[in-house]
Amino acid sequence: LIPLDSINWVVTTEVGLFDATQSAMRALHYVQGAETIDIDQLKQTYYEPSLLPKILGYNNEPIRTAKNLTELALYPEINLQHPSLNNGKLGIQLEDQGGGYGQIVVLINDKEVVRDLSEMVAVDKLRPEISMTYDLKNHPYIKEGELNKVSVKAYNKTGNIVSKPKNLYLLPTSNGKKQKPKLHALLVGVSDYVGAELDLSLAAKDATDLSKALTASANQYLGGDNIDVVLLTTDNKNPFFKPTKQNIKRALDLFAKNSGPNDILFLYLAGHGVNYGGTEGDFYFLTADAQSGTLTDDGVRNGVAISSLEFTELIKKIPATKQVMIIDACHSGQFLGDLSKNMSSSQVRAMETLKDKTGLYVLAGSAADALSYESGSFGHGILTYSLLYGIKGPALRENEFIDILKLFQFSIDKVPQLAAGIGGIQKPELRVPAEATSFDIGKMLEAEKNNIELTHPKPVFIRSDFREETEDFDVLDLSAELDTELRLRAKEGSGKIDFVDTRKFEDGLVLRGRYAKNGTIITAKVRYFKGVKLLGEFEMNSEGINDLAKKIVEQVVKNLAP
Repeated sequence: LIPLDSINWVVTTEVGLFDATQSAMRALHYVQGAETIDIDQLKQTYYEPSLLPKILGYNNEPIRTAKNLTELALYPEINLQHPSLNNGKLGIQLEDQGGGYGQIVVLINDKEVVRDLSEMVAVDKLRPEISMTYDLKNHPYIKEGELNKVSVKAYNKTGNIVSKPKNLYLLPTSNGKKQKPKLHALLVGVSDYVGAELDLSLAAKDATDLSKALTASANQYLGGDNIDVVLLTTDNKNPFFKPTKQNIKRALDLFAKNSGPNDILFLYLAGHGVNYGGTEGDFYFLTADAQSGTLTDDGVRNGVAISSLEFTELIKKIPATKQVMIIDACHSGQFLGDLSKNMSSSQVRAMETLKDKTGLYVLAGSAADALSYESGSFGHGILTYSLLYGIKGPALRENEFIDILKLFQFSIDKVPQLAAGIGGIQKPELRVPAEATSFDIGKMLEAEKNNIELTHPKPVFIRSDFREETEDFDVLDLSAELDTELRLRAKEGSGKIDFVDTRKFEDGLVLRGRYAKNGTIITAKVRYFKGVKLLGEFEMNSEGINDLAKKIVEQVVKNLAP
């Protein structure tokens, strides 16, 4: 175990298997001779999620085997020729460094557009140096009026190690106009499976409610003519809008035909997820035709489940370069064995592959069983509830815009707070492309925010508003002290309140009042409101502002207790 700081770490074995935080993966490297090899280059063979718990016996998943890292043969060296010097064609020169030639991958704006260029052109892989070209002229994945990144990666012959991406950039053309993006969204919610074994209560409702919020926000942000939202749920009686494998693939194929590189792709999946295939297996989303989570039969697996590999291939065909995927999955304990404490290695590796091959922003939640997944006190699955909660105000940029990274980070922080005491709910996993910058997917005005109806099992406090008795402002910063105390209380595992750092939130509670200092004693007259309704008032005093804030919050929480 190698700690990098208070947050980031790496775990390695003698063979070279590793697990690491996302930041650590980008910071560390191995050295082989004169070559530095980033940890990220070894993921396909050596990345082993939950490695330390497996070594210590706290996770019963098997550890996969791999050749010792010192025995690896290197990938080819890459040199690129800019298409502006080669009649619109990307020139690629490769030199064997001892490991031979494997797949030659081409990516545009972090999306894989060619899995293996050497299969498309005639090259002699026995030669020490080989050359090939790839035509970028009028390529459908090149964004108009924007900078474009083109990357090439090369694997060694055995495919167990890949080069760093070799990048070049295409500058915006002088006559190229930046296109207004369109939103292509597919939301899938499966509550009613074949038979009763897998049925869920809230997955279809979650997809429907998130679809409404997304549609309203996209209307405000992009205009109605620029949005295409497809909702597939088991609540829909129309067979064309049922969440079957055929309908899901049809919707994504239509997005591939109708979208452009400046567009936004939003994909949301709520329902059961299953890991199948052992240590080298994959994560599968079960569609409405599934009867159980057993996928050993090839015909059943191919007919009722969609693997992350299939999603990868479907998404690669869609030119949109701003891409979001949310997986709100319920895992049944009888399928997973004793995996309820961690998201499975198969699912974590599947997220990495999705991100690396498509450039997706991936947020995945995981629950050990239906009871954890669908806590009745929220009226939604907890991951989806956190997203709707954030969209309603707390996670908005400038209190209006749905910034995707800001929303995802809010969800990651909020889910553990909401799930306190439920058990079986994992902190969501986030995967983001290395050089990615965030982007907006919608705009929420007050009307749109108010249309999101949420159940609040705990009182929700917003920013406090206190002033000194004879002044027009808060000279002792009591408001800030109160907000800090409310925030700490909300983060407690058994917290009885929630806190949202905003001035306005539907049904939000606010502490207001005046205070005066007489010698060393500070006395505050406290009133607390829900909207404009006064819920209670009291007086509190203390010698210190920090202690006063703690006493006020403690008294309010006590007064609100049932």
